[in-house]
Amino acid sequence: MSNDLEITGNFDPYDETLKKQLHEKADKLNFVGSRKGTTVLYCGAVKKGNPCKQLAGNYTDHNGYGRCKFHGGLATGPKTEEGKAKMAQNATKHGLYSKGLSPVERGIYEGLLEKPKIDLSHEIRLLQTKIITYLEEWRKRYEYYEQTLGVHEADRKMQVWYTTGENGTKGCYHAGTIEDKPLIRALNELAKMVEKNARLDPEGNEDLLSIVNKELQAASHGKITVAWGDRKAQSTQTT
Repeated sequence: MSNDLEITGNFDPYDETLKKQLHEKADKLNFVGSRKGTTVLYCGAVKKGNPCKQLAGNYTDHNGYGRCKFHGGLATGPKTEEGKAKMAQNATKHGLYSKGLSPVERGIYEGLLEKPKIDLSHEIRLLQTKIITYLEEWRKRYEYYEQTLGVHEADRKMQVWYTTGENGTKGCYHAGTIEDKPLIRALNELAKMVEKNARLDPEGNEDLLSIVNKELQAASHGKITVAWGDRKAQSTQTT
């Protein structure tokens, strides 16, 4: 970890190259800032829409990167016997899935394993993990840009451009909003999984929907839900 990095002028606190200069294990939630004239890496865990400004890894055995003590930095995995059993099963039967998770996603996923057992828990929890991580990352970026650059510039920075059709027509959507095509596809896929699980476990389907929606609403400030049957996933997420 370098304590000699000097930053002047405007910079993106979530710039991966910049973060890696401070610590090679810096992750997506960590962000760069200044404390007492020194460039540092912050924890970055999001709570009530605000990123944590404890030093990365503060009061843990991995000082300098990752979460601080107060946001899971000391977590070693599931605590209950059921959670540990699920994690062990994941390692043997679903190793391919778990290897595809980033450190941040793994932390969220391990926490979700503590939730009540469901028939398609592994697949549903994995997709939930991806969606929650995606929402938190874009929400955090928007709030930073809004505070530092203003609403108009924050809106511009959230635009994702793409090309469609043979004529190369360009279009754009705002990441993390109802326009977000990857987000909508992921929510619809989650809805299909929930629907399939409902067919496998008819008696528990309402409880499952309630659990999934409660967690999605928490991650999206109450603006995202999923449904099954003839209805598709719903997103009214706004920046």
